[in-house]
Amino acid sequence: MNRLLALISALMLWFTTVSVGVAQPSRDPSMVFIDSIKSLITPQISDSAKAAHYVDMAFIVYNIDSALHYCNTALDLCRPTDTFLIASAHHVMGARYYLRHEMYTSIEHLRKSYNLYNPQRDHRQIVFCCVNLAQGFEALHLPDSVFFYLNQSLESSINRHDTAQIAYSYQNLGRVSTNLTLYENAEEYLMKAIELDSITNNTLDLACDYFWLGCHYIATKSYQKTGHYLRKSIKILEANKYSFSYYANVLHLAYSYMADAYIASAENTGTTRYADSCLVYTKMGGDYFLRYGLNSNYMIARYAYVKYLMFYKKYNEALNVLKECEKYQTGPDLRRDYHKYMTLVYEKLGNYKEALAQQKMHYECAMEYLNDSSLTALADSKTHQALIYKEAEQRQIDEINLVRTHRMQIIIVSLLVVLILASLLIVFVYRMWKIKKKALNILSQKNQILDQQKHEIQSQRDEIENVHTAVLNSIKYSERIQRAAITSERKIKTLFPESFVYYRPRDIVSGDFYYAAQCGKYKVFVVADCTGHGIPGGFLSMLGLSSLKEFLVTEEDAASPGKVLDRMRDFIKDTLGTSDDSGTLLYDGIEMIICSFDIENHRLVYASAYQNAYIVRNGTAIRLYSDKMPVGRYFHEKAHFATKEEDLQTGDMVYLCSDGIQDQPGGHFDIPEGKKLLSKNLLNLLTGIANMPMNQQCTYVDQSLQLWINGREQVDDMTLVGIRI
Repeated sequence: MNRLLALISALMLWFTTVSVGVAQPSRDPSMVFIDSIKSLITPQISDSAKAAHYVDMAFIVYNIDSALHYCNTALDLCRPTDTFLIASAHHVMGARYYLRHEMYTSIEHLRKSYNLYNPQRDHRQIVFCCVNLAQGFEALHLPDSVFFYLNQSLESSINRHDTAQIAYSYQNLGRVSTNLTLYENAEEYLMKAIELDSITNNTLDLACDYFWLGCHYIATKSYQKTGHYLRKSIKILEANKYSFSYYANVLHLAYSYMADAYIASAENTGTTRYADSCLVYTKMGGDYFLRYGLNSNYMIARYAYVKYLMFYKKYNEALNVLKECEKYQTGPDLRRDYHKYMTLVYEKLGNYKEALAQQKMHYECAMEYLNDSSLTALADSKTHQALIYKEAEQRQIDEINLVRTHRMQIIIVSLLVVLILASLLIVFVYRMWKIKKKALNILSQKNQILDQQKHEIQSQRDEIENVHTAVLNSIKYSERIQRAAITSERKIKTLFPESFVYYRPRDIVSGDFYYAAQCGKYKVFVVADCTGHGIPGGFLSMLGLSSLKEFLVTEEDAASPGKVLDRMRDFIKDTLGTSDDSGTLLYDGIEMIICSFDIENHRLVYASAYQNAYIVRNGTAIRLYSDKMPVGRYFHEKAHFATKEEDLQTGDMVYLCSDGIQDQPGGHFDIPEGKKLLSKNLLNLLTGIANMPMNQQCTYVDQSLQLWINGREQVDDMTLVGIRI
């Protein structure tokens, strides 16, 4: 697809500079490339692959009939689902029919291409197609349609924030405005194109901007500016080796227009050295276009030569040159210039009757090219552009406000959670202090009778039980807060219909957590294991959830989970700081994995920090890569977490788990302390149940673990997530 995009760009650029009525080159240098592509077309490859090669050849070949033949062959081979290839073939056919001056056929194919391209995937091709359609309507002298499609290309480029495409759209708006004699608008558009291409350091397109601006100043008779910008264009193009013929055409057109600028300077100043320079550039530009049969571009150099002959008063020679060129005048814009020069020559020869007839024909051609709807079309164009910018600016403001609001909500929730937990801790410490103080007072009363001591002891026991109950209730309430922060089962089932979550905290509050969200085209699932468990683990899990919901929001975030882990690590390190005023560093952190599922393209993008994840496919377990460092401060931490990709297949089971299951002691009671389950036994378990329905897998895992634990104490929080593709 990238190769086709590059070829579309090349063809579109050729389309821009070659005028209608172009004869084919005397020899076709593209045949070397055609032969190499033909060698790739073998019976073993699919019809779609053959069609792609034929489209490639159609892009490259100089001969128009050969290009159309290759396109028709490609269309015969394409399947109905090969929409991009079909659109590309019609795009080439539209461009080639344009070169044959069959404008209505050209527009018909270009419109088919425009309707077939996918707006989400092929926006750059759509921009090129809009520009090509505008050029076709320009040849038919329909400025309303010209500006409509140029504005479509500009709007698409702005919405995609594609600076290079925006610059190209402005370049074409400037070129068309110059042709319609709307000079003030033309200069404004071309200056914008130069500014944008300079920002992106797009040197070859910048050279083209300079070229068209030089052409604009020829039209406004500002020859000093013409020479300045054409020299800048020539300098860039001569210094770069160009891959496509478009840049060669622009370079030699620049030579031809330099010749025109020099002869104009000679006419204004009477300086013969300017005329001599004109002759040099005329030859440099004209010989190239004559060699490849680009006759309409060849005429630019010939007109400069006609003015050179007239400067030296060789009017009969100038008339003969013009008569030789009459066969190349195939359109009103070409005939307009031809009759203009014929008028000038006949005036110099004193044949005023013929000069008047030629002037009349020149006026008729000019009126064909510029009609009253041009100014209206331009006004509508500028209004449309203003609306585009206003809508883009408003979208940007709305996005910024949304991010700010979301970030503020996260901060407020985090502060409330921290405040509640801190309050519970203060109450607990204060009450324990009071109990201890009372106990010391009671012990100091050695002379009290036994009944009083029993009464006091009973009172203390009752109070301790009340405190214990209060603390337990507070911790259970903390559990409710944590459960509310973790993604609900209903949302998980909405995002991942074929999935299960096995979640077993060791204490009431868990150091494990999981999170699921939709980020653009990605469906994201995160499993994390914080340092510790119970209340300390709960503190860290809420911190991790808060930072995760801040840094994992957009499609761009989901596409680079390694960067999300980097930002979370920085956030946690900054937030935890040191353990006390002595400066001792805290090495608490989070082991976690972020999995971004591109379901449509069967692709998994992930990043793992010391966390386990497997893909079970056809009875075989594939272990996913993991960086050997947690999200937090670590002794041997690397600069960045790695973002990895894995192709998925339909029916794959993806398992994400914390280390609580594999580290759980169990087995027979002949080993009192038990032995760990280990990852290899967990993998055997997962491989055996991968084909079961989700609810049965979860039940089987729970039953197997209970048999393994065999009444022993659970040592860590346990989390296992299964997702079927």
